[in-house]
Amino acid sequence: MFFKKLKENAKMFLKGMSWAGAARIRGEAIAENDIFYLLCFSDLLGIPNPGLYYTLEILPYMSKEMRSWKWKMLIKDTVSEAGEHDIA
Repeated sequence: MFFKKLKENAKMFLKGMSWAGAARIRGEAIAENDIFYLLCFSDLLGIPNPGLYYTLEILPYMSKEMRSWKWKMLIKDTVSEAGEHDIA
């Protein structure tokens, strides 16, 4: 009885981690990444950023994804539609 329930719980756990959980975590990570880019490089979209001088130091590390992020932000109706979460 105990091992049958343990096997069923382990099976449900692994199924949940492989499908729904991973997709939800991936979506949240993408939304948070978009918000981080927006906070650091909002000046590229025309939003004034007083800390731009300091955020330019990390630009070489993030330059590979910059073009696709900027395009994704520009095709949205508003900047707050970056993901499931609102910025404010």
